[in-house]
Amino acid sequence: MSLESATTPVRRRWIALTIASLACVGLLVAAVQLRDDDGAGSALAAVDTSRTTFGSELLTTRRDSDLDAFFESLKQRRDEAAGADGDTDSGPLTARRVDAVIQRGDTLASALSKAGADKLSAYNAAKTLGKLTDLRRLRPGQQLTMLFDGRNDQLAEVRIRENVERTVIANREIAGLDSEAAAAADFLASEDVREFQQELVRGRGVIEDSLFLAADRAGLEHDVLIELIRIFSFDVDFQREIRTGDSFELVYERFVDEGGLVAKTGQVLAATLTLSGKPLTYYRFHPKGEPRADYFNAKGQSVRKTLMRTPIDGARLSSGFGKRRHPVLGYTKMHKGTDFAARRGTPIKAAGDGVIEVIGTKGSYGRYIRIRHNSEYSTAYAHMNGYRKGLKRNSRVSQGQIIGYVGTSGRSTGPHLHYEVLKNGKQVNPLSIKLPTGIKLAGANLKAFETHRSKTEAMAANLPWIDEIASARITQNESVAVKQP
Repeated sequence: MSLESATTPVRRRWIALTIASLACVGLLVAAVQLRDDDGAGSALAAVDTSRTTFGSELLTTRRDSDLDAFFESLKQRRDEAAGADGDTDSGPLTARRVDAVIQRGDTLASALSKAGADKLSAYNAAKTLGKLTDLRRLRPGQQLTMLFDGRNDQLAEVRIRENVERTVIANREIAGLDSEAAAAADFLASEDVREFQQELVRGRGVIEDSLFLAADRAGLEHDVLIELIRIFSFDVDFQREIRTGDSFELVYERFVDEGGLVAKTGQVLAATLTLSGKPLTYYRFHPKGEPRADYFNAKGQSVRKTLMRTPIDGARLSSGFGKRRHPVLGYTKMHKGTDFAARRGTPIKAAGDGVIEVIGTKGSYGRYIRIRHNSEYSTAYAHMNGYRKGLKRNSRVSQGQIIGYVGTSGRSTGPHLHYEVLKNGKQVNPLSIKLPTGIKLAGANLKAFETHRSKTEAMAANLPWIDEIASARITQNESVAVKQP
């Protein structure tokens, strides 16, 4: 048998298989079209594909994250196209919503332009909002909401949420205008202000695994936990000194809406941290003649020290002071600071009041800041991702003020803060030095503090615990649900 005659049946089988496959595809396409004609699949069929696609419309991960709004816009486009063909009446289109956040380096006008607003509309909206808020204080991550008119797709409204209490708004009536007239229309400024009810509560918890988990079980808000850590950060090494069985109690302010939900938290008025059976109790008090309130022990001694032990929140101590095998160079070398591992961009705080001596790139340290606190002590911060805007040499900073952000610049294997304390120009172990304390109350200020402390303790004794408040509200909600038909 020849090679040609042997392969002929094979070719015939392939041809038959191909014809059958094409027939199946044709039947499938016909079925999809029939389904679209019935209306079930036509929601996507009428979309105008000449416009920007879903993927390219995204400004950030937050933009058009509201899927309901996105599919509503698809429905509107389908209805508009169907109305043009005479299939249905085309009603007015609702506004298209875009949610975004301010990115680093953005102005309000540039953020609006990125979101799809034309330059004239972006400029006019920013100018109007500038009458209600200081646009120079916009910060990365701040929420921004825009509405675009459904007919001319021009910017109709901009909302900036300053905080949970206040939102500033610029809007204009442009329905029925063409694009050119809408872009030139004026914006009007307004604000939306919410009021909340203040309440004083007590929180308590026992540390079985970690302080963070104990605070979560106790119902403590995250901001309150961070403030609790900050209050005790001068005296407690939270990486090494917390043990199972330690506990905390505190009295603080919080603000709730009409439904009882916590909108924000206020000041911590008093706090106790019990470590290995030994309680440390501090009270918030504003002495007469001092620029700010501070925390004092029962004897009227300020807990504030010259320097904070840890100038960063929520970080992990990854390397201490002393000899170690260098992770990059590979040999044993003296480590003259403390490393705190944290995510890139985590804020770094000034460990104390002082003046910036050095700011800029410094060899293996990468981006670096050194602050002089007094004639004896300085602190240094290395491997930073960037500096807080406006800082320069001889800038004065306050204790706890953000000076930069965690990075991995210079000779570094990953994002972390390298922190040094220098005494008379020589690096020392920040966890072993005894730092000078703040003010000690005396005279009239001490008497006023003792009265304030007694009132705070008496008030706290009658306050509810937050875990009891949560249980009462759950019981109340369950009771209301049972009564409903």
